[in-house]
Amino acid sequence: MPAKDQVIKVEGEKITILRKKFGVLAFTSFSEEIYESLRQTTWTPSEGYMRSQKYGSLHKHVMALKYGEDVIKEAYESDFVIDHINNNGFDCVYTNLEIIPRKLNSAKGLTYDEERKKYIDFFALNFSKDEDTNEFQIGIGFNKPIDIVVNGEKSPLASIYFRYGKDYKTTFLEAHSILNELVKTKSLKLSNLRAERILIKPAEVLKLREGESLKNGFIMRDSRVYIIQGSSHARIVQVPHNKDLHKE
Repeated sequence: MPAKDQVIKVEGEKITILRKKFGVLAFTSFSEEIYESLRQTTWTPSEGYMRSQKYGSLHKHVMALKYGEDVIKEAYESDFVIDHINNNGFDCVYTNLEIIPRKLNSAKGLTYDEERKKYIDFFALNFSKDEDTNEFQIGIGFNKPIDIVVNGEKSPLASIYFRYGKDYKTTFLEAHSILNELVKTKSLKLSNLRAERILIKPAEVLKLREGESLKNGFIMRDSRVYIIQGSSHARIVQVPHNKDLHKE
């Protein structure tokens, strides 16, 4: 029987696993097959991942359901691993998982994953894989004001997305290059990138209403949360995967 403190819920397109005893939340993509399998056993956090005695690690289990156990077994025997693209071992949605060579996983962990954490107060950069097209995208949310010039007009930038093809390594190297350019120059030359499509989301300029304050770092208005760029009290840690970027 699953542990009494375990709570498994379907929330939109995700399944969440909460272990109250440990104060740990993990999540994965929703399907009836995944949901029913998760409910059958106890999931316990261990060394940065969610595991069960029946299925092993959560990320291996959900990838085996998608691609087949033989594919996952062969990948590990060939010195490949399942990479958590955003480096969060409890985030096991399909957009965050990819099978890559172990050496590439190690290189990413020692460089890109470590470096981007240092600049989270400036920008939140991550890349992900679209489940429908198998294409990759890079998304950046800005925690400090930055302007972008489009057609000669300057406007504040909230986030920007870049669509790439199906090659993990190409996207990883581009993400690392973007990170370095933002850190060194505090700017980004779009013409230098290899993106197949770019989606720009300008920042919204709001006038405070009576009763609103900037002290919490965000404003709640009309059921929407607006993060105040430059605030030390609230920040974006990751922009969500954008499905629209992969639609023609």
